[in-house]
Amino acid sequence: MAELFIKQAKQYAETRPNYPEELFKFITSKTTNHDLAWDVGTGSGQAAASLSGIFENVIGTETSPKQIEFATKLPNIRYELTSPAMSIAELEQNVAAQSTVDLVTIAQAMHWFDLPQFYNQVKWYMTIDFPFEPVDGADSTGPFDRFVIEKTMDQEGYFTYIRSWSAYQTAKDKGVELLTENVIENFRRAWNEDGQSRKVVRFPIYLRIGKVGNNI
Repeated sequence: MAELFIKQAKQYAETRPNYPEELFKFITSKTTNHDLAWDVGTGSGQAAASLSGIFENVIGTETSPKQIEFATKLPNIRYELTSPAMSIAELEQNVAAQSTVDLVTIAQAMHWFDLPQFYNQVKWYMTIDFPFEPVDGADSTGPFDRFVIEKTMDQEGYFTYIRSWSAYQTAKDKGVELLTENVIENFRRAWNEDGQSRKVVRFPIYLRIGKVGNNI
């Protein structure tokens, strides 16, 4: 999957919206310790950057060197290029020692993972049994919470963001027209109907988190 981002890593980093601050406040309200967070499939570091303002240290792991090249660089974030299938020995060498991680996050990357293998890695850090028990959502909404990103984007920025999606690139490389240029052109005409060059684009996020002990 790393090769999917060679062509569009820069565009993805420039156009992907950041996550809302309240999302991370909610997540970290469920943790006791804020020493070390592991952001898996960190991409260009949007989640890692937000976590760095809360946690003492953040480790972002990624299989694409191009994604890391354009990732947000901050003093307490360490990025590691890893293989898609890390052994426990590699995990300890590249991420952290056993039982030292306070939070594990995945932002729009879990569909790439070998989940049984990933769960075993997280168990090594947190002694968690999967599927884990979900924690209560915000304002008693249950285990799922909805957060919304708002970003002002111009027309070309929005379409560059669409074209940077790994799913779009995968389909294009396979000759499947997931979202054709004709469809984009229809979006373009609709965008310009009101004569505006920039719009506030809303991106919903649905969150489910689980907790065991003091770790999530």
